[in-house]
Amino acid sequence: MVAGGAIRIARRVGLNQVIKMHALYYFLTPTNDADKAVQAFYEWAETHCDENNYYELVCAVSEENTIRAFDKEFLKRLEDGVLKASDWTFESVHRKAWRSTLYDLFFYDDEETYKKVAKEFEKEPLDKWAPKLISMLIDLVREAYEDLLPNLITGEEKPLVSMRRWQYVIALETLLEIQRDRRTPPFAYDVPFFLTPYKWRCFDLRHYITSSEAGKGRTILVVDIHT
Repeated sequence: MVAGGAIRIARRVGLNQVIKMHALYYFLTPTNDADKAVQAFYEWAETHCDENNYYELVCAVSEENTIRAFDKEFLKRLEDGVLKASDWTFESVHRKAWRSTLYDLFFYDDEETYKKVAKEFEKEPLDKWAPKLISMLIDLVREAYEDLLPNLITGEEKPLVSMRRWQYVIALETLLEIQRDRRTPPFAYDVPFFLTPYKWRCFDLRHYITSSEAGKGRTILVVDIHT
């Protein structure tokens, strides 16, 4: 398992070919207790993962920047200095979550598009990423729908184009709902869409933590999930 990055392991192949991949997923929980964060993830996985979504816990990082390693390879790489603890602070992992969101969002664009957008966003503080991306997505969705009608009439719309449009729409509506509900982007819940590992990579697990446990710090759980 590759535990040291936030990049989806995949090949961009033809749509008729099978794509097998795994990636790091990020789960925000309103507790600094790593064990409770793991239990919340297990409950979430029961309803959101299928038999293809086997997974391995990687680590949990609290707001106090305490790292709890679950994966032996990840722990060894930390201890050996291959991975720097400074790259696995709470804020750093939050940034990894955002990068994974951007990567998936532009998965059906060329890779240079992702690199360009990610580089532009890195200059901004985290609280600016969601408004900036929402503004960008509004324009992308508008352009996608403007092109949709003539393509439908002529029957010329390619599957890749429609998949790109779906990515934009799902991301836009998901981020708008996160902002409306004053949650922490890009961590999503099941509104307005029921999101599975095939559609999103960052999830808010507050509904899987009891009210007596919530509010006692925050933890981001990192899990490697196969899709």
